[in-house]
Amino acid sequence: MVRAKPPAETLFEQYWNAPDDPALLRVYADELDRLGDPRGAFIHVCLAGEREARLAMMKKHGGALVGPGREFLREYTFGDNGLVAAARTEADKLIAGIGAIGQINPRLVLTITSVKTVALAKELAKISLDRIYFVDFTSITGSHGGTQLPDKVLRVIGPAFTNVRRLALSCRGRPEQCFSPDGLRAFSEHLGKLEYLNFDYYSAGLPPVAEYASVLATIPSLRVVHCFGMKPADLAGSRVKLSTSETTPQRYEAIEAALA
Repeated sequence: MVRAKPPAETLFEQYWNAPDDPALLRVYADELDRLGDPRGAFIHVCLAGEREARLAMMKKHGGALVGPGREFLREYTFGDNGLVAAARTEADKLIAGIGAIGQINPRLVLTITSVKTVALAKELAKISLDRIYFVDFTSITGSHGGTQLPDKVLRVIGPAFTNVRRLALSCRGRPEQCFSPDGLRAFSEHLGKLEYLNFDYYSAGLPPVAEYASVLATIPSLRVVHCFGMKPADLAGSRVKLSTSETTPQRYEAIEAALA
């Protein structure tokens, strides 16, 4: 017997499929409010722009405002609509909580801060990240660069990214810690829907950025690359556009503007 979804889940799926419609989010918030879930009132307060009430609710309810995914996140930041806009987690937490994390926000920017072993990478490869709006390996608090993804890891995790459309990769640090163009090529074979890539590249001891660009140019779905140091000529002959933004786009608005 198939379990019927609770009304709150159904309403959230409706909003998920039309995230530009705040009316659907308000209806979902009404249902949460009816259930006694503080997230409902918090969403309404945020949508109304009531800053003092928002801060008071955050102080009172804390992580309860995140929802079921809270236990799988290390850090999180709320957006103007009362949903978590950005969060950080480690690969093991992501693997354990992908179902709950995938219900947080249709425009969640999720930073993965650690994939320490090949064994863990193999477990990550078994899940699907299609419910994550932007998968980010570049923004670790207090760190120069992002999550280290050597070839042996990048080659393994590809299947999890089959439906990922927006992605940030870090290629900074010692050469043995970073992936090569060949590693990127193996990974790119899984990127069937990738449209936007923020490529955080630092050249010390690494192959020239043009070698990475030649791989990116072969991804049929890729439309925009943001990479300091890369030149339009590096992507010549492909349909890929090089973003000229001076700001690293880790927010929904900046990413969508680049894709427009």
